[in-house]
Parts: sequence; C-alpha cells; structure tokens
Amino acid sequence: MKRTVLAWFVVNSVLLGVAGQAATRPHYGGTLRISLHGAPVALDPAAPQPDSIAGANLLQLLFDTLVVMDSSGRPQPALATSWQSGAATDGNERWEFRLRAGVKFHDGSPLSAEAVAGSLRRVNPGWTISVEENQVVIQRNASTVSLLAELAMIRNAIAIRNSGNQTVGTGPFRVGDWQAGRKLSLVTNEDYWNGRPFLDAVEIELGRSLSDQFIALDLGRADVADLAVGRDRRVQPEGRRVIRSSPVELMAIVFARDPDTPDEAKAREALALSLDRGMMRTVLLQGEGEPAASLLPNWMTGYSSAFSADPDPAKAQALKNEVRRLPAWTLGYTAGDALARVVADRIVLNALDAGLNMKSTNAATYDARVVRITLGPAEPLAALVNATAALGLPKPTIKGPRAEDLYAAEFELLRTRRVIPLFHLPVSYGINRNVNSFAVREDGTWSLESVWVTGELR
Repeated sequence: MKRTVLAWFVVNSVLLGVAGQAATRPHYGGTLRISLHGAPVALDPAAPQPDSIAGANLLQLLFDTLVVMDSSGRPQPALATSWQSGAATDGNERWEFRLRAGVKFHDGSPLSAEAVAGSLRRVNPGWTISVEENQVVIQRNASTVSLLAELAMIRNAIAIRNSGNQTVGTGPFRVGDWQAGRKLSLVTNEDYWNGRPFLDAVEIELGRSLSDQFIALDLGRADVADLAVGRDRRVQPEGRRVIRSSPVELMAIVFARDPDTPDEAKAREALALSLDRGMMRTVLLQGEGEPAASLLPNWMTGYSSAFSADPDPAKAQALKNEVRRLPAWTLGYTAGDALARVVADRIVLNALDAGLNMKSTNAATYDARVVRITLGPAEPLAALVNATAALGLPKPTIKGPRAEDLYAAEFELLRTRRVIPLFHLPVSYGINRNVNSFAVREDGTWSLESVWVTGELR
C-alpha cells in the first residue's frame, strides 16, 4: 500500500513538473491584445506619422528595412545581407547592397532589386538609385550622417503597392483588418524570412483614452498598453510589469523664430535659467524622465551633462534687469496633451517669478510652444538631423563623425535659444502576467517575433 501511494505521488509530481515546464516554455499560438493611446491613420512607411512611436511600432511589424541598428548603434543585415561603399566618379558616395534571396512580400510577389529601388526612390528623390542584377546601388551627396543609419529608419522600410492599391511589406505579420485610427488586426506571416513569430495574431486597439486602457488591463481585455508619463504606479500594484525604454522623446520649448534683438536674446536666456526642471520632474512627471538642456539624451552621446539643466534664479534676474524692453510671450501647447499643458503652466510660473512676461494658451497662434518629438534612430548624427527637422530648425552643420563635431553642431543650434530643451522622456508599457518575452528597444519600439502568451485573460 505504501509503495502504491509512493508511486502515485512520484508519477503525479513528474506530471506536474512537466506541466509547469510546459507552461513556461515558449510555444506557438495565441493572440496578443494591445491598447494604444496613439492613433496612426496610415500603414505606409512613406506617410507622415503624427505619433511616430505608435506609428513605428505598427509599421515595423509589417515592413522590413535593408539594415537594422543594434543596441550599440551598429548596422546589422536585414533585407540586405551585405553591402560595400566607396566614392563615385563625381565625388558622391556610392553604396552597393546585395539582397537576401527567397524573401516574399505579403501578396506573394518576390523581393526584387527593382522593388527595393522603387520603394527607396519614393522616399528619397534626391538619391540616385539603380539596379545591378540582385544588387541595389545608391549614390548620394557625401554626408556625415551614415547612409546605413538612414536606411534603418522606418520611413525607408521596403514597401510595394499590390493589385488592390494596398501598401504591403515583407514583415513578420500581415494585415488582417485595418480601420484607420481605430483598430488593426494582424496575422502571422508563416513564411517570414527571419522565422515565424510565436503568436498567431495581434489585435491592436488605437486611440484609446488612458482610463479605457487601465480598465482594459484590469479586466483582461488587453495584454499590453502604453502608459502616459507619471502613470506607471497605477499599473504595478496589480501584479503587472512595467517596461520602459531609454529616454527617446524630447520635450522642449520651441520659439517660432530666432531672437530679433539682443534684448530678446537676453530674455530667452533668462527664461532658460529660470526653469526648475527638477521640481517639474518630481511633481508633474512623478519622477520619470531626465531634466534636459541638450537635444539628444546622454545614452546617445555621452556629453549631455556639458549642458546644464540646473536653474539659476539670480542670474535669470540679473539678465532680465539688463533688458530695456521685455517681450510679452504666449506659450502654446497641444490641447489634447495634458502633460504639455501642466508643464506649460509651470513654465509660465517660473517665468513670472523671474520677472518675465509670459502666459500659456492653446490658441492657434503663439510665440513659443511646448512640443514633444521622438528622437528617432540610436545613431546620434542621424538623430540630431531628425530632431532638428521635427522641431522646424535649420539643418545642423556637422563637420565630421566625431563626438566633438556632434557637440559643436548641437551647441550652435542651442546658442540662440530658438529651442530650450526641458526633458528626455521614456516610453512605458504595462504588461499583463500572461505575456512573455515582451521587450522594448532603446528607441522605444517593440519586437513581437519572440513574444508568446500563456493564456488569454478574459
């Protein structure tokens, strides 16, 4: 009798152990449900993406680039397996890219050099792009910004138009249903060149309010949701995980023009010195993000501490006293951006404490505005060019690829106080306990190829 009981206990222990291992072992199948606050309205890499992180997250599931950048900012093969560069006869750069064999678009058509060339020409009319057998040749004006870093940007993802005039790619998922700005249903690409994803499908709700996202997580109607800055603490006590990226978003004050007079330049400098970013971070951002006085975050450049983000009220007052006629500024913000609104209100209070004239507004006209932009690629030279374009600033003059050259270009951009950086912010995601291997890249985007679910929470 004792032997029978012991044998039963051993067998059941083994079965339970096997079941426990199976529950924690990656497996195929299941649907991942994602709730996003952003609401992209186009599934085309060449189309402008107002919410660039949300847009990039959707697009990188559907489209591939020729190369990708790893966490150290080094290029790695993707649709291109190899490349080489040299000088063209006219002094421009010449790059040759050999394409990966056997790759197909979602409509079944093969990846060809002609398709790649046509896709890149649509986005980069200033490049000379030709085809040589299974190679794509790109010529462009010599630049300090690496062509490989530019090709890794999602806007340079390879796409074609199918017979139904839909834009299709070669990515790990394909479109099942698309309701612009509302919902995207994806199904796995069984023939993906880089291996089939574990998931069978992904359901993405777009344009969801923050309260709706919390309810969806609480009730198990969503497995993943992006979180507003300062809202992480509401998610973590419920047994969920919160995953954050490196700081990938810049919040800044941007003036509509350069200062017209020395007095205005001094007033802007006084405004920059009056800002108590540390207090704003503690109270308004709930300790998230990093106070910033540079356009690019330290993880990209290593030199952001050379730009001081500390307030200096005494110097701000002294500069203000030197101004014979103070400008009266209006500070705008996007009406639907609650964080930008409260930050704008605090900036106004800091300015008034320094004796400056400023008031906040959500009107269409303003002298300066609180903006939030995504910094883009991890390669700093490309990120600086991307940031200045997004801020409406002149293209920076970068003399070379060294860190000293990048610093000098950024210093010159900040010198006029056309832009006053405030914070570098991460993006955060709340993850329910049934989701495994969900990770966020440094640029804020996620990859779902290795994600698997243990069971859908209903």
